[in-house]
Amino acid sequence: MATVATNFTAVGNSAQILVRNGEEFNYTITGTFAGTWVIEKTENQQTWIEIDTGTATQTITTLTATTSSAKAVFVRFRISIFTSGTFETTFSDVTTEVIEANTIKSKTGVELLRFTELGAIFPGTMEVQGTSTLTGAQTFTGLATYAAGITLTPATTDALIGTVGAAPVSGTNAVTIERSGNFFKLNFTLTACQIPVTDAGGSGSHGPYKLFDVAEGGVMYLGCRQDYTAFAQVSGVEDDTVFELGVGTTIIASAADGSLGATEDDIGGDINMTLSSGTAVGTAHTASNTIVDGTGTAADINLNFSGTAATVDSNGTIDVTGTICIVGVLLGDD
Repeated sequence: MATVATNFTAVGNSAQILVRNGEEFNYTITGTFAGTWVIEKTENQQTWIEIDTGTATQTITTLTATTSSAKAVFVRFRISIFTSGTFETTFSDVTTEVIEANTIKSKTGVELLRFTELGAIFPGTMEVQGTSTLTGAQTFTGLATYAAGITLTPATTDALIGTVGAAPVSGTNAVTIERSGNFFKLNFTLTACQIPVTDAGGSGSHGPYKLFDVAEGGVMYLGCRQDYTAFAQVSGVEDDTVFELGVGTTIIASAADGSLGATEDDIGGDINMTLSSGTAVGTAHTASNTIVDGTGTAADINLNFSGTAATVDSNGTIDVTGTICIVGVLLGDD
């Protein structure tokens, strides 16, 4: 609550109080005096308009500020005639918030909002209602609660999570990153992303591609959705190839006759597919629950291909089109 108190022993003006349009303020006049007091308001610091006057003491009285422009007004006491004694005057607002020195406080003095050169600071709890879009870098400290309608604008890189892997020989691998605190979501879009396939004869064939270069630190992968919509094969990978495709924390380094090892599909479980006229489709939802200690050496995210021996004849390539969504939690670095 803002209060202005002024004692007069001569004609003159008091300090001013700022009151917003439609809000109330109190005033009192006490003491022993002879003379005339006036309460005035101004919207421009040039023209003062009388809103009350008298010659006697006044107990607490409440007035409502009104303006012609719907803006705030300044209010003051003025002693227009002084004969003797002391006029003891007091103004106080009745608003629920007070604006002072770039700070909004409750009427009990609790800080609600503070503005600095860097932006706004909310000392307490901030509740956002309706649809809100946050753009640029966002930093939240403490517990942040998000309701429906809040969108965190995705980024293509995040220093705490990592960045997209090297571009494939042909085609594209694009990623958007969404992060709220330690929780994150990676959205990959593969467009004819080429994976080189190495044939090992009777052992089958294999082909890895690094989707994402993960930053050092512990990570827990919670779940993964893979949705492959098209494939294209080039020599060696025949039209009827039987293969598995999965997402793992290690690359497939040798042929395994159409199967993937434990860490070659520990993020997104393997999908068994067969090319028909050179293409195929496949979808899988996997609960990963994979914890990776990447504090010393980061474990990247890899797309792994494993073809059967009976259906792959020689080295070649396969182009993958589809989307991969990975959800996880950052556990921190040493």
